[in-house]
Amino acid sequence: NGGIKGAIAIHASTKDLSSETVYIFRVVILGIIISLLSTVLINQWFATSFTLPFKALNNTARALANGDLTARVELNRNDEFGEFAANMNYMAEELEKLEDFRKTFIANISHDFRSPLTSIKGFIQAIVDGTIPKDKEARYLQIVIGEADRLTKLTSNILFLTEMDSNKIHLEMVEFDIHELIRQMVLK
Repeated sequence: NGGIKGAIAIHASTKDLSSETVYIFRVVILGIIISLLSTVLINQWFATSFTLPFKALNNTARALANGDLTARVELNRNDEFGEFAANMNYMAEELEKLEDFRKTFIANISHDFRSPLTSIKGFIQAIVDGTIPKDKEARYLQIVIGEADRLTKLTSNILFLTEMDSNKIHLEMVEFDIHELIRQMVLK
């Protein structure tokens, strides 16, 4: 009727309770330490697997920007980093080819300009020095004019190539009779 009929008392020594508490505390602390270490190791692995490819790509991009067209990315991966590295290496190869073409083009242009300039200078110098007789000066001056025309044509061709390269000139495709063109050239 709402009264106490009995009681159960459980007795344990404080020494047993404190050793159990210490054991539980050790297990919890050990679990926390293992969790922290595994988290740090996993984070380090993720950071390394992402930062090293970025560093390699960045270093190669910087080398290419500074003119080292032989720089390549050394990444052998089958993920987006590997694909990006392959694309960067392809770009570097194309830039290297383009640079080789540019050097060859400049060397050829320099040679093509040097020949007429040498002729012009030589004939004018010979006329000024009196090496060429007065009666032949007109003939050599005609040669000088021809060489100057050649330089003008070379310059025009270079400007035309520049305009084509910058898409300022649009080619229009038309049908024509090549036989008629050849016939007209032969008749000239």
